[in-house]
Amino acid sequence: MEAKRERVHRNLASVALATLLGTVAGLRLARRPRPPLTKVMTALREIQEGRYDVKLNRAEGGELGDLQRAVIDMAQALSSKRQDLENQIGTRTRDLENAIELANQADDEKRRLIAQGNVLVEEERRRIAMEIHDHLNASLLFVKLEAQRIASLATKLGPVAEASEIESVAQHISLTVADLYTAARDIIKQLRPEVIDILGLKGALQEMVRTYQLANPGCRFDLRVQPSFPNLNPALTIAAYRVIQEALSNVVKHANASHATVTLWPNPKRDGVCLTIEDDGVGFNARKRTSTGIGLIGMRERVMAVGGTVKVASAPDSGTKITIELPTQRL
Repeated sequence: MEAKRERVHRNLASVALATLLGTVAGLRLARRPRPPLTKVMTALREIQEGRYDVKLNRAEGGELGDLQRAVIDMAQALSSKRQDLENQIGTRTRDLENAIELANQADDEKRRLIAQGNVLVEEERRRIAMEIHDHLNASLLFVKLEAQRIASLATKLGPVAEASEIESVAQHISLTVADLYTAARDIIKQLRPEVIDILGLKGALQEMVRTYQLANPGCRFDLRVQPSFPNLNPALTIAAYRVIQEALSNVVKHANASHATVTLWPNPKRDGVCLTIEDDGVGFNARKRTSTGIGLIGMRERVMAVGGTVKVASAPDSGTKITIELPTQRL
């Protein structure tokens, strides 16, 4: 029994020693790949953050070597792919910038052509107005004076039937010529409102609002101009006058409104002025492209030609508000 006990103790000691040696050897073997694996994990984190210049040993053997080489190849492939994408983005960005520049140049050219066209139209209107004023109106005045002279001569013929008829015809001619003269004056005002040159934009708009009020007694027209509203140069003055004229014309034709207000005030934050035309009429759906008529298109083009903007706010049964911004420093 004592001999068996000693053998058991020796066997247990041998097993314990073997276990201890195995554990030590296992720990040593487990610690060997830890530094390379740490480097691999660090490289993967760098790749995740977008840094592809990893520092790994490509020449190391075994499975750890294969892993490191795979990580290096992946980093190089990702770096190449990112460079290709950056090149494509750079090319697309340059193309987009060129397209935007061309579009801006086209817009500038369109704006310049519209402005030039408006100038030519206004010059032609001025020429036609001068022709009517200098020739047609002068001829009408001459005809009226001659008709009045004929009527005066007819009264000197004595109590004869022909004299009475001549006087009546002459008076009729005189009245007709007076109506034609008034119509010609109205045409001249539409072509070239001379009140702009005499009274400026505010006075011209007061005359315009008064004219619309007399012609449309069912709608009240108001003009509000802040005292600090500046004097505008000729191009902005005629643009403001024409767009307000078109807006009020639209109110009369389409809005069925009972009240319309024109407001002018300075906008120093944007180096410009603001004009609003607001009515309480039937309104329309401003979001639909089909709802913008020729009048609004013409207003937008005229305002755009002088560097301004037009905003239209309207809804069915809610009236319409048109806001126009004009840059006083543009021209």
